[in-house]
Parts: sequence; C-alpha cells; structure tokens
Amino acid sequence: MIEMRMSIGMNEYGVLYKLLLNNWEFKRNRIAINCDGDNLTYEKFIGMIDTLASNDWINNLKNRTVAMIMDNSIEFTVVLYALSKVGAVVFLVNPHFDIEAMRKLVDICKVEYVMTDRPDIWEKMINENYMEVYKNVRLGHMRDESGSVCEYGHLIQTSSGTTGVPKVSIRSDENISVDVQHICSSYQYDYEKTIYSAVPFYHGYGLTMGLISPLAAGMEIVFSKIFMLNRFCLFISKQKIDYFLGAPNTYKVLCNYENDLRGCVNNVSTYISSGSPLTKELSKLFYNMFKIWIVETYGMMEASSIAANMMPNQNNYYCVGKPVNGVQLRITDGYIYIKSDAISKYYITEQGIKPICLCDDWFCTNDTGFILDTGELVVNARSKEEK
Repeated sequence: MIEMRMSIGMNEYGVLYKLLLNNWEFKRNRIAINCDGDNLTYEKFIGMIDTLASNDWINNLKNRTVAMIMDNSIEFTVVLYALSKVGAVVFLVNPHFDIEAMRKLVDICKVEYVMTDRPDIWEKMINENYMEVYKNVRLGHMRDESGSVCEYGHLIQTSSGTTGVPKVSIRSDENISVDVQHICSSYQYDYEKTIYSAVPFYHGYGLTMGLISPLAAGMEIVFSKIFMLNRFCLFISKQKIDYFLGAPNTYKVLCNYENDLRGCVNNVSTYISSGSPLTKELSKLFYNMFKIWIVETYGMMEASSIAANMMPNQNNYYCVGKPVNGVQLRITDGYIYIKSDAISKYYITEQGIKPICLCDDWFCTNDTGFILDTGELVVNARSKEEK
C-alpha cells in the first residue's frame, strides 16, 4: 500500500512528484529508470528533475497548460516530473498523431506551451518563439489563456480508445493518487520488483501501470525508446523480471519469434496486456507456445484500471477478471457500470469543459458484458454510442 509521507513545503508540489518522493528511505539508492542500458538511481533521477524544475522557464509554468509531445525516453520522464514539481497542467499527446489532429487537440485544450524533442513537429507546428530547455527538448509558447484547467486537475489525457472517437479527460490529483493505490495493491507492486514496459508512457495504460505506479512503489522500470524484441530477449536472458507490460500487438510480435523467446520467456513472472481487447485466439496461441497465460487488464482512459484477470487459466482466460481494489462493478441493461474515486470528473470537448455523467456515482463505460458466478467480468463489445 502506498502511504504519503509529507515533508515541509511538499504541499506545493504536483501529485506525481509527491508520489515519487514517497518512502524515500527505501528508494534513494535503488535503480529507478533503465532506458536502453542507461541507469538512473532514484537519487540521481530526482536530482535531474530538481535541476530542470529550477530552470526559470520551467519554474514559471505553474498552472499553465503544457502539451508534452514526446516518445519514451529518459528525457520524457524527467520533463514530466519536473512539470509536476512546478505545478503545471500536463497534456500528454501521442507524437504519432496526424499533425492536424495534434493542432486540433492543442486548440481544444487551450494549450499555452508545447514541449517536444521532435524536430518535425516544430517545423510543422511552431517555427519560432521557443527555448531549448533540456537537452534536445524545446519549449514553445502558443498563446496566453485565462481560465486554465488547473482548478480541475493537473493531468490531461487523450485516447481514441477502441471506438475510434477521440476523448480528452482531466485527471485530478485525487484520481491519480487513488489510482496508484489501486494498482499497487492489486498487482502487488513494491520496491523489490522490476517491470519491463513495452507501452508508450503517453498512453494512459503505459503511464499509470508502467511509470507512475512503479515509481511510487520504488520499482525499477526498464524500457526502450522503441520496443525491440532483440533487446528484450537479451535483457531477460540475463536478469529475471517481475512484470512485462504489453498491448495485444506486442504479444503478436512475441508469438512471431517463438524460437528467440523459448529459452528466456520464463524469466518473466507475469505478462500483462491492456490498451485494447486481448482476443481468445491470441491468448490461447501465447499459452500454447510458452505455457503461460497472459494477465488481461480492462481499463479506460477516464477511469484507468477497472478489472484484471490475475489468475488466468484454461477455464477463465477469456474474461478480464475481478474488479481491482477500490472499484465496484455492476451490469445494468447489459452495460458495464463502475464506481471508483479514480474516475475523472470532466471531459474537454470542442464546446469546453464538460462534467462526466454519473448516475448515483456510477459511471457507464458504454461497454457491454456480464459477470460470471465467480465474480469475474466478461466484456462482450465496445459501444460507440454515448448513453
């Protein structure tokens, strides 16, 4: 369980930075980040964050909306936590979106600044009025906006989800703190464990399960700028890890290289999949090849983790398991409803900030499903219509 230990002056920091400082005495000399062989201890990692946060340009971003358009890297993690420390509102944008889609999202969210390490994005979005603030990361000024979203939360996430309809939600500090507690307790994250993430951190699943929660728990996070099977095989051939975080497409790749993985696949204790539905066929194929069942996690951008099949077997591998700690489930008229303090309270739309509709504190996921006698959830389909 994650327990916050507040120090003098800590209340002024953003929630991500505060969670990072949690249980500091157990963390400081442990490895926090391992990116393509470059290791940072928690002490060095926080030192880099503090240095960047002291930059005048960064320090002046309190309550300003900043779009981060970056792939996985050490720079991504340092920038994200530095922005959290100074109290900026961070909007995570997929850097592989079409440039026009990026512009539209930036306008809808009234983004005031953009941070990216991608030269092509600068050429197409901003050609001037920027500063290089950290290595090859540039900060560009877009507009001055009054009425920032900071009163609602300090993290904005976007996802097209499985329906293809873009959604943008605001994650409050409470949402994030509660979500981290749910994840750490449900998946038994702790400071003696290691996680290998093949999921981008700008994605809600990769962010919460692959970055924020492991760092709050004091784990070692291993990742590459771009997931490469040969690097993954080399790493797990030398070191056992506790969790591998992937999406269904990741597992399709693993299944295509059965011979490469056969000698080391068992050096991973738990394989987790989320981000999109894991088909019965893929789950069974992976098991037939490696005799390992994949733990499927069911979640949504605006609610994070909802349920997880923590003990998959031949009788239940097709379901998404029981609710994670802190989440309640019910089925009404065939639709899946959830209740949790991790649910966002607001969407951002072209018409402005819109409250997320709840019915007596229950949120309709718009997905259909049913609950087995064992209490495990089966998801039938995603609904494209808003209830």
